[in-house]
Amino acid sequence: MSYPESQTSNSAIAFGGALMLTGLAAVVVATGASHDSRTFILGGLLLVGGVVRLTTALAADARRRREHPVDPDDPRWHDGIRVVQLAGKTCVDCGRRIIFGTDGVSCDVCHAPAHVDCAEHHLAQVHGPEVAFPFR
Repeated sequence: MSYPESQTSNSAIAFGGALMLTGLAAVVVATGASHDSRTFILGGLLLVGGVVRLTTALAADARRRREHPVDPDDPRWHDGIRVVQLAGKTCVDCGRRIIFGTDGVSCDVCHAPAHVDCAEHHLAQVHGPEVAFPFR
């Protein structure tokens, strides 16, 4: 699954960009020509219309992407395996926040995040001493 792409939004973005560049070219040509106010006005209208169309299309694309905030096919989210994100989670034992991912471990039994220093205490209190060390 990836972000839903729409041919309409891609073509709207391209059309807005093309309209804006055409308007800019018309304004530049009209500025160089003497007494060509119609081309200048037409170029200005095309430029403004292109900016409005481009902005509207980009805003619609951003709204659609916000509806799907995480793209699971994006390789930045995992290295081919699902990894539990520990940084920012609250330690199940002491209640303090885990600042760095290397400071925390995840329990294989209950999947609770804990600090490396709190892992043995969580193991003894919750799972009992007979359970093997389940943290990775």
